[in-house]
Amino acid sequence: MGLVDVAADILWTSWPPEGSFKQPRQLTPPATYLPSSPGLSGVRGVNQVVSLLLCRGEETASGSAEALQLVSDANPLHAVGFAAACGVPGVAMLTLAVNPLTGFLGALNIFLYTCCYTPLKRLSITNTWFPHFNALSWNLREDYSRGGYRMMSVTHPALCRRVALRHSLALTGLSTLGPVLDLTTWTFPLVSLPINLYIAYLAFRFYRDPSRSSARKLFFCSLWHLPMLLLLLLTCKRGRKDPDHAPGPDSAPGPALTLQS
Repeated sequence: MGLVDVAADILWTSWPPEGSFKQPRQLTPPATYLPSSPGLSGVRGVNQVVSLLLCRGEETASGSAEALQLVSDANPLHAVGFAAACGVPGVAMLTLAVNPLTGFLGALNIFLYTCCYTPLKRLSITNTWFPHFNALSWNLREDYSRGGYRMMSVTHPALCRRVALRHSLALTGLSTLGPVLDLTTWTFPLVSLPINLYIAYLAFRFYRDPSRSSARKLFFCSLWHLPMLLLLLLTCKRGRKDPDHAPGPDSAPGPALTLQS
């Protein structure tokens, strides 16, 4: 997936979870999520700098002509400038347009993604523990291995397949938490069961036959499964009382009047 695809997926999937907690008329319009776009671009810029530094440290070990060309052509100064020009306004817009907590969380996300997640790929398999990336990394494990990235698909291939299957199966159980936590009606676990069973089926096929085809099918299913699951959650959310229309103390009926003869 390209940057535009990932950014669009992150932005629009932020709306259904909010809708599960609010009345329809209280929902934040999707357009107000646009301040997050510069922050996402800033993350990409900083991540490019970190990746370039890692690549330059391992360019001779990679042996890939494409990697060597990328390192020679890329300019870290341009990446830093782009990251600053997007990240700083993005965090400022989130702080001013939403609230300081949201701005802080945006800045924290930039730090975690670029300074923890990306460097951790070279150190430990704890950087990726979900079916989406397990399936994606399976078909790229030769490249990851040449680049020195400690992906689960490279160092622990059997564990990679087990984790993809286990977490896919857990999606069905997690969907039942919606009505248990009073977020949705019991319709949600029922209508989400087909797509949860389908991704579990693809994960089982990937577990039994870890081919490029089975990994690719599981990966592409994960791209539409999450948005579909969130839309179903929003559709099946439990109705809530509107606090603005709740009867107040002034609206309580007064004492009954006694008729005078």
